Amino acid sequence: MKFCCKLSSPEIITLECLYQNGFSHRLRQRAHIILMSNSRIKIDDISLITSLDRDTVSKIINNWEDIGLRGLYDAHKSGRPPIFSEFDENIIIEKIEAEPRSLKKITNEINLDTNKNASTSTVKRILKKRIKSGKG
Repeated sequence: MKFCCKLSSPEIITLECLYQNGFSHRLRQRAHIILMSNSRIKIDDISLITSLDRDTVSKIINNWEDIGLRGLYDAHKSGRPPIFSEFDENIIIEKIEAEPRSLKKITNEINLDTNKNASTSTVKRILKKRIKSGKG
């Protein structure tokens, strides 16, 4: 049977606070799992209570043992890298300002000029990003 090691009083208080007031559902759920494991509830029972897979519960306990509190938080997910550089985006904005009504034509020109394959949605996203940041 696998349980987390005995928690200290400050750890229990922190986990209870996270369980009640955590900013995301997963953080609250993970804190609850550690608290249940500290109460010597079996992994199978915890998985039934939380509706998670047994391996997931085990992994959460392992993260707590290995990393501690940081193991309960989601890792940073950077997403896909941008297609165009800052320089390319400036050129796109200039072209849109010159001909704002022909987005498909501008997209085709940009794809030919940069040898990158982007859709009109990507070009619109760049324009919206620039408008929101006040640079465009």
